[in-house]
Amino acid sequence: MQRTSHGRRSMGRDGYTMVELLVVIGIMAILITIASISMTDYQRRTRLREATRDIMGDLNQIRTYARVRQEPNIVLQVAPAMYSAWVDSNTNQVWEPNPPQNEPLILDRSLSSGVQIAVASTSAGAAAPLTTIRFTAIGTTRDLANRIFTVGMPSEPRRMYRIMLYSTGATSVSRSDDGGATYPTYAW
Repeated sequence: MQRTSHGRRSMGRDGYTMVELLVVIGIMAILITIASISMTDYQRRTRLREATRDIMGDLNQIRTYARVRQEPNIVLQVAPAMYSAWVDSNTNQVWEPNPPQNEPLILDRSLSSGVQIAVASTSAGAAAPLTTIRFTAIGTTRDLANRIFTVGMPSEPRRMYRIMLYSTGATSVSRSDDGGATYPTYAW
């Protein structure tokens, strides 16, 4: 405290004004908003990467299952938010929407929240949507056509992954941030 010319002590300014507090609160609100947007985007990207990784692993698992057990007819059925694989003893029937109760189930997976999948065939030079893929006892696709799995989120149409399932059973993955300029994008 300082002394005035009259010998009295003057009151010093202790604390902050209301305007200073509001400015600090406003800056904090802006920073929190930016951080939450970044975190939401990070969570979406993570869910998409995890789903792509799961699908790649499951395709390899199906192929390995077919080769090791010499199963002549394994069916992979794909819906937008899930897929199932099973050994099919009735090779002429497509099971919609679920596998039959008496067939051995290899896997049944639901995708992460918001993530969806579409599958297309590249046979005959034109891509066409499909829901059922059949594998042979040597791990190849039954009709020897390549498949394109598009993994994405309808809320983020420009960010997606493409999994290529070759007729030999081998897989590869690529990321597409351009809205699907390389391959056609199917409606979710």
